[in-house]
Amino acid sequence: GHGKYKIHQQRILTEIDQANKAQTKINTIQFITRDPLTKSGLKGTMELIAERSGGQYKFLDAAELNYSYSE
Repeated sequence: GHGKYKIHQQRILTEIDQANKAQTKINTIQFITRDPLTKSGLKGTMELIAERSGGQYKFLDAAELNYSYSE
């Protein structure tokens, strides 16, 4: 996110790890806009949440959603 919606990636990953005591697989879906961290060659937050829990990550762009979007 940006501005007030910006999060610290490591903080959210740590909180999820601590809360996920049952080791539930977490599947994540990201829509339209890729995580800005991927521009730096890093993995995005949603992708890491899925990866660390053994879940699956899926990114759906505007074309897949048949959606018109401009940043």
